[in-house]
Amino acid sequence: MDTLNSSTSTIPPKVALDILKREFETKEEEMIQTVSEIKSCFSLLVPNANENEGEEDPEEGGMSSAIASNSSVPPVYISSNGLIKLRRSEDNAAILDNLLDLYKLITNQFVPLIDSWLKSADLESR
Repeated sequence: MDTLNSSTSTIPPKVALDILKREFETKEEEMIQTVSEIKSCFSLLVPNANENEGEEDPEEGGMSSAIASNSSVPPVYISSNGLIKLRRSEDNAAILDNLLDLYKLITNQFVPLIDSWLKSADLESR
């Protein structure tokens, strides 16, 4: 990639902006797809409160997941304060593995790339 950094600060601002724009355009669809996959995983793990898929827990004021489980303990529980508790099971293992892979992609690839874009943009604005 053409990621700009402080060693390339002699690049004219218009050229630097074009490089940043090209990099963004090449990664934008992958970033959007990654976020969409994360949302899909969570929609499988976490019940939609507008649908009666989960079982309400009157003691806790929360809702359990609609994912089938052989255990009496639900694999996903959302407390009334929004805290999500997950229990790994055979039913949700593939989804959790996928979420972990997507998290790694974001933290190891996208965040450093966006940081470099922001640093480059900051250098060009000086």
